[in-house]
Amino acid sequence: MAGKIHRRLQSLRETVELDGGTIWFWRTAIWNGLIPVVKIGRKQFLDSRDIDRFIEQHKHQELS
Repeated sequence: MAGKIHRRLQSLRETVELDGGTIWFWRTAIWNGLIPVVKIGRKQFLDSRDIDRFIEQHKHQELS
């Protein structure tokens, strides 16, 4: 059975593809301390759990 394997760490490019935004959006969030980053050598990865938490924390509902 072929299925998508869920990986916990994803590159910035993968984050853009999976969760939206732009690479600069995510880099700015990292630089501003809004989301932690995992550095392996010169590469940067985001933890999918941190991305989910970031999204939940930044949700808001506009009342009309």
